[in-house]
Amino acid sequence: MRLSAAALVLAFVPPGVQALTAFDQSALDQAYAALRVAELEQAARLFRQGLDVFPTHLNARKDYAYTLLRLGETELARDQFAEVIRQNPDDYTASLEYAFLCHETRRVAEARRMFDWVRQRASGMEQQTAAQAFERIDRAMAADIERWQRAAAQRPESDSVHEELARAAESRGDAALAEQHFQAAWWLKPMKRHFLIDLGRVRALQGKSTAARMAFTAAYRSSETRLAESALEHLGGQPPRVDEPAEMLPEIPVAPEPRKISPLTIAERSFRLAYLKDAERYYRQSLATEPDQTTAQLGLARTLNLLGRNSEAYRYFGQARRQSAEARQAWRNLRPQYALWRPTVWAMPMFSSRWRGAFAYAQAKIEFRGPARTSTWLRPYISLRAVGDSGRRYAPAPLSERSLAPALGLATRSWQGVTAWAEFGGFRGFGEGQLRSDTRGGVFQTRQWGANLGAERGGWFTAITNEVNFASRFDHTWLFRSENRLGWTWGLFQLGGVATAHTGTKGQYWYNFVEAGPSLRTRLPGMVTLTVDAVRGHHTLQTGNPGGAGYFDLRIGLWYALTH
Repeated sequence: MRLSAAALVLAFVPPGVQALTAFDQSALDQAYAALRVAELEQAARLFRQGLDVFPTHLNARKDYAYTLLRLGETELARDQFAEVIRQNPDDYTASLEYAFLCHETRRVAEARRMFDWVRQRASGMEQQTAAQAFERIDRAMAADIERWQRAAAQRPESDSVHEELARAAESRGDAALAEQHFQAAWWLKPMKRHFLIDLGRVRALQGKSTAARMAFTAAYRSSETRLAESALEHLGGQPPRVDEPAEMLPEIPVAPEPRKISPLTIAERSFRLAYLKDAERYYRQSLATEPDQTTAQLGLARTLNLLGRNSEAYRYFGQARRQSAEARQAWRNLRPQYALWRPTVWAMPMFSSRWRGAFAYAQAKIEFRGPARTSTWLRPYISLRAVGDSGRRYAPAPLSERSLAPALGLATRSWQGVTAWAEFGGFRGFGEGQLRSDTRGGVFQTRQWGANLGAERGGWFTAITNEVNFASRFDHTWLFRSENRLGWTWGLFQLGGVATAHTGTKGQYWYNFVEAGPSLRTRLPGMVTLTVDAVRGHHTLQTGNPGGAGYFDLRIGLWYALTH
């Protein structure tokens, strides 16, 4: 962003890419810029591209995980934190995030194991948090096991009760108790041959390799293809010998008259066994008879989320959020991506030695994403921009003003770094009573190569930025800008040089100039970006210029944005 055209920042900076006008960025750097304007899908895509090049950039990987959480991609975020702790087992913060996400995604046993691991190794608040979470989960698991043990004592003929008790025991790490009740469930319902896989698994956890292999061998010889394939995986991909002993199958009794099972019960069992298509079908059947059933709404939303259909999941999380804290949290995570309206506010204060003053620019915008918001290229919005200065007025009138500019606008989604936009509205100077009309628009393009800001390994970077803008308020002027940066990256710092060229169709001296000089850029806490440029400039047109052709300018600017 060039201060030598300060008043034009309000008129020409494209919505959604304002942070990029001062400099171009690589994939990871562009991802951070997209985060600042809440382009979450774009940020996630760029993080993924950048991490393909810098897979050991753990800070970026964690930020990618947090972005996925905001998109509602809880399982993908969990897997990113898993990769962080695989590369750095001493990152207890990432370990805690992974544990909490395991708990949220129903991997309770893994969550308990990870909390236990952190509480035994970490210190301070991390150890305390892990210990509290472990005790809470372990206490709940123990109570669950006790409840199912009472049920098993009252209904010893129920295979489902024995199964629930066995699964609860396995989650808490009690493989011996789990084996006992998987065995009971198997003998009560020998036609349910999937108990063989469960039985073999918990035996293997106890080191009973021979007994575990017998259970897997019996499952492999089942006529059920899916069960046989699962057993083969547990057998290491090698089929058992023909004469190899298998788990002894009890004599299958005549099946009793089947009880009528509700669609919701079938849906929950299907979900637990990861048969997501079946779970979706039965959850929908349950909602067809009871549309306001919170359990079915939440279950269907979870299922759709795992199937990658987040726009539908967002709707059902919304229906269930009044009765479910989990649904409320998931709905909030998905809202920035799928809400009909999305508000955004950004601010950019800066100082210029040439004009001996400070300037501030800001915009509040509400973007309408529409029913087809996940695929549409055009996004309408309403906007209110503001610009002001420190009041010293050393800059000529076109470069320094105090005004508000309301407008209606349209912007395209970014494609290959290119964004087009247009706004139709007006502007009003502070203290003025009349609102004057204004139409503005443009096209913006940016590319960068080399080491991005925040890269773990330093290196060269080069960046280009090109844009074309139009504004009716400045005598229907077309303005053109090209910026080139070259330098070296050290972690959160980039030091190099910048060269820019500006020209316009109306021949104004204040937008016909070239500049070059050293530049420093860094990222401050809270996702704030600081840019310092010290440039020597030369006006290529002198008509109306009250000063000399050459000048020096030290510019210091900050950028920050918020979205809901």
